[in-house]
Amino acid sequence: MIKSIVQKLISPQIELETPYFPTERPLNQIKDYPGPFIWLAWLSILILDLILRAIGNHKIAPLEIILVHFFGGGFILQFWFFSFLPQIFIFKKWLKVTVQLVLIFLFFYLIKLYLLKFWSEDEISLIQFLTSEIGRFFHHFIFISAMWSFYIMAKKQETLKEMEIDLIKLQVEHKSLQLSPHFTLNMISHILVELKSLSMPMYKILSKFTTVLSYSFKSLDAGNSLAQEIHAVNSYIECQKYRFKKNLQFLLTTNFNILEVQNLPMPKWILMTLVENIFKHGDCNSESHPCMITMNLFSEQNGSSVFDFFISNKIKKPDHSKHSGFGISAVKRILDHYFPNNYQLQNEIVGDDFKLSLKISYPN
Repeated sequence: MIKSIVQKLISPQIELETPYFPTERPLNQIKDYPGPFIWLAWLSILILDLILRAIGNHKIAPLEIILVHFFGGGFILQFWFFSFLPQIFIFKKWLKVTVQLVLIFLFFYLIKLYLLKFWSEDEISLIQFLTSEIGRFFHHFIFISAMWSFYIMAKKQETLKEMEIDLIKLQVEHKSLQLSPHFTLNMISHILVELKSLSMPMYKILSKFTTVLSYSFKSLDAGNSLAQEIHAVNSYIECQKYRFKKNLQFLLTTNFNILEVQNLPMPKWILMTLVENIFKHGDCNSESHPCMITMNLFSEQNGSSVFDFFISNKIKKPDHSKHSGFGISAVKRILDHYFPNNYQLQNEIVGDDFKLSLKISYPN
């Protein structure tokens, strides 16, 4: 029932990028437990009414009438919430549900009126009784209707989020439909064998490219080290140097031996993502402002090793590159997972300069 209601509310043309507003805790409770919440609210109103009657020295009805009023009224409010409002505003079917509501009201009031005649010594006016009861329920219906609107809004948000997650999963699955990595690498290996005897420079650069390609195909489940990541970065930059020849203005400085970091873990493609962004969004052809990468490794007094990665580059203008959504923000989320409270990632833009600093602390 609820699923069909939400589907009716959501337009097929709605954009999944619509921003969501955080749902407050009471709204979450209404969304998850609307039925018990209605009963609790109805019980609170009944208790408050009894307290006010006791304070004002008014007559309090017998237990039988109180129970009929509580369970009958609660059932009517549940019907209003789960059946009447959805049928009227969502499915646009008002006739049948209106007749049902009238019959439920009549049945409830007849039982209550029958009991009141035995309890009350005064003559009960039917019109006055119905007017009083309908007026009382009118206020409750307003409250329940407001609660229902918040409930539908929360369910709509929840469904939209689920749809967005499903879409992201579908996009990832679609992107995973690609040429087999084994076929690609095997073909390049055969080409390398033939190429080695023809052109050693071409053989070397294609070997570098194969290193990067093989690393990109590496499974995320396999262990990965900082040394492997740096090796891929070096091979990638060598490929870019071959691509741009003398036009490339790029300085790479590594102030440690790569063997020193072969046992330090590093999630795959973290540094590579940051380096790729240099070539995507940076101006690497400026002689006065070359792109720079500096990598350092030093020890702290507590024995921890700190890897320091620094980038500086001039921003390409105009930058027509499309943002993939898997840049610095994605790197930060991955680092949050693997190095919680053990890393610092900062970046800033000063004029035409982009600077990024990444420090990762490896406890001893």
